[in-house]
Amino acid sequence: MDPLGISYAYVPDDCESHEDAKAKYGDKITMFGYVHPAERLFLGTRQELLDEIKVECDQLKAGGRYILAPGCEFPPNGNLNMAVAMMEGAELHGKY
Repeated sequence: MDPLGISYAYVPDDCESHEDAKAKYGDKITMFGYVHPAERLFLGTRQELLDEIKVECDQLKAGGRYILAPGCEFPPNGNLNMAVAMMEGAELHGKY
């Protein structure tokens, strides 16, 4: 396979961390991920979500080819204010 992008929840077996996966594959594919849908979007607070987005963007945005996304889908019956907060966090922390 020669994918253009991969949506992931966990790093590949040959990687130790998200940063390692970015270093190994980030110049070959676009990485989609990973805001935990249950822990952050459904059960988390707005501030917990924004804090996680900052960490993820700081770790993965360098060089581009990264799209902030939930690990699978937005939770059914999730609070749409959290979707708005996710977009706000991406705008705030996603620029490089």
